[in-house]
Amino acid sequence: MLNLRGFDIDFNPYFMSYLVVLLEGERVEFRLYADEEKFKDKKVQDHIQKVGVKLFPYEKIMEDLAALDKQTAGIELNSVNFKILSLVRSKDNKVVDLLDVIPKLKQKKNAVELEGFRKCHVRDGVGLIKHIAWLEHQLNALNRTDIDEYMASENVHEFRKAQDKFMGLSFKTIASTGPNASVVHYKPTKETALKVTNKEIYLVDSGAHYLYFCCSP
Repeated sequence: MLNLRGFDIDFNPYFMSYLVVLLEGERVEFRLYADEEKFKDKKVQDHIQKVGVKLFPYEKIMEDLAALDKQTAGIELNSVNFKILSLVRSKDNKVVDLLDVIPKLKQKKNAVELEGFRKCHVRDGVGLIKHIAWLEHQLNALNRTDIDEYMASENVHEFRKAQDKFMGLSFKTIASTGPNASVVHYKPTKETALKVTNKEIYLVDSGAHYLYFCCSP
């Protein structure tokens, strides 16, 4: 909604926060409750000021909701935590479930968003194909025998990282060979990684975040 990205959670573009949208007649006010220390960058400050967002300390959401009385509160009930919901219901407030509203709004993409998706799919495909081509060359043309699963997973990361608008991985890369290729959510380590050869199956499952899109092939 605010076009902001954070790194509070591994492999996710989110930051810990709450957003409250106040509607009073035709007046709309956006209140963002988050760690204020993370909003010192001037570009970020200019952006939230431009879109009309007021920034408050993360903990203040509890105080403000406790003071809410005789209001209608729209909340996505399947994702809000118990504390927030309890505070809203502690007074004479009407709660409206936004379950059918917010997902539908998220599903609607404009032309700019769709074009960004397409471009990032191409970039991500380039990174993954370069990895596969590199691995085939190392094993078949150079006859290398020292490449293991961990090295392969790091190589995927490097080729993806070289793509424009890359922001990070969307989950830990699964690069596995032989019996490990059948292990669900397998993650290679330096200590246990098997050697990759052209005699056994090699499975790679990885994804990445780009500025406009998150892909998980």
